[in-house]
Amino acid sequence: YWEKGAWEGKGEKHWGSFVRDRYVPLFQQHNVDLVISGHQHNYMRGQDDHMVYTIIGGAGGALDSEQVEDYPAWVGGKVKIRHHYVLMKITGDRRLIWEAYDADCGSRLDAFVLHSRTEV
Repeated sequence: YWEKGAWEGKGEKHWGSFVRDRYVPLFQQHNVDLVISGHQHNYMRGQDDHMVYTIIGGAGGALDSEQVEDYPAWVGGKVKIRHHYVLMKITGDRRLIWEAYDADCGSRLDAFVLHSRTEV
């Protein structure tokens, strides 16, 4: 549940910049391909530079229909206000296959394939 009073009055609006200032440079330095997070109660996927950002927070509870911040990674991305789950498959040829499904009816909400850019 997104609580507007906590966002404005208790400093929650600073969380996004805290993460971007401290973690995004580390992600870039270490060639991170995919960032998976939660907290926002919906499904979101976007891309900024070479990194794919996802929010998979719609497993249960009340869904968030209001986006609290307009981070560039979400512009032009996918947003689904649905309860959902995600399946990931990692293949022997260093690909990650991602599929997000609607938890109520089983239809596919989103899919993409990532190819590793670095040697493991």
